[in-house]
Amino acid sequence: IDNERIQIANYHTDKEELSCELTDDLSDQCGMKKNALIKYLKRFDLKKGESPTTEVFLPTKKEETIAINLVRIREIQTELNQCKLLDTAFG
Repeated sequence: IDNERIQIANYHTDKEELSCELTDDLSDQCGMKKNALIKYLKRFDLKKGESPTTEVFLPTKKEETIAINLVRIREIQTELNQCKLLDTAFG
């Protein structure tokens, strides 16, 4: 999971649904520091033989729920890995 480019695909509130970046403020709402939340999300990385988890739901201090779409995070990881391979090949 790339710390700078990670996106949370579904941030739910009572009024709206939108996509947003993982910021210190957002991780603080979940009662964690950003690095701790990233480490927590890494626990859901795919391993051989495991069925994938698609979403993680975290309660916030504001009594809302943040739904983190792990499928989108995995897509971003793949895109970033492909970019790194291209950069290495041409750089």
